[in-house]
Amino acid sequence: MLKTLNNKIFLIFRIFKKNLELMAFNLHYEINQETYGGEL
Repeated sequence: MLKTLNNKIFLIFRIFKKNLELMAFNLHYEINQETYGGEL
């Protein structure tokens, strides 16, 4: 019971971490778009 709960939390954390990294990348990209006028 506890093991499956830990696995679920770990899985959710991994997905959340991946989404967070993706969001950070997108934010960085948007800032670059505004700064350089679309040139990357």
